[in-house]
Amino acid sequence: MNVVAVVNESSDITDRQARLITKACHVQIAKHVAPLWYFEPWPVRFYTRGKDAPKNSLVVVILEDEEAADGLGYHDETPAGLRYARVFTRPVLEEDGSVHHGAHSISAALSHEVIEAFIDPDLNIWAEGRPGEMWAYEACDPVQEDAYRIRANGRYVYVSNFVLPTWFDLQNPKGTHYDYLRRVKKPFEMTRGGYAIFWNGSGAEQIIDGPKLRRKRDKGPKNHPAARSQRRTGGRVHFE
Repeated sequence: MNVVAVVNESSDITDRQARLITKACHVQIAKHVAPLWYFEPWPVRFYTRGKDAPKNSLVVVILEDEEAADGLGYHDETPAGLRYARVFTRPVLEEDGSVHHGAHSISAALSHEVIEAFIDPDLNIWAEGRPGEMWAYEACDPVQEDAYRIRANGRYVYVSNFVLPTWFDLQNPKGTHYDYLRRVKKPFEMTRGGYAIFWNGSGAEQIIDGPKLRRKRDKGPKNHPAARSQRRTGGRVHFE
């Protein structure tokens, strides 16, 4: 599994637009995420049809909404045991979002999923905080409302901010940076609109919210059984 394959199944954006935002994710993984996480980068490539994606690739499907996920049969894992992710376009566009401009964009949402799939493709890594505390290894959730622009194919495209490995480590020297945009000041801190999946041995995971945003966001996709947060927790958490 060394390729992230992006497939567009949404009528809300064209394949040309999907290629552009896929290219932005490729640049981000290669130049920003992989070096700061000390990983070898994976190529992020666009494929017109899912069946054209290389065997063992991690497929990220762009869909209109959670109903499309059900209708097309996209779940957390294929019968062969291969993981894949999905991005929903309709909730972004219906809340005055855009294709590739600003934090509330399809490109930022795609970047979010690509980064988290790259860092923890099997959704099974947890980091210890204080004794008895475990935090899900999700690299974008804590700073999910923050984005920045990068250049792809001669155009500016917004991608998601992400935390660094230091965010999951309580023991760091003075001056340590915890996220790409340097907005977080300490481990396990979240920016406005961010959240984290947290477990303290009480028997069930819970959602820890960062500072609230005034803008109301559609929580439907996050509560969908195929959403990454639901797959990680087995549906034991719910976004209100």
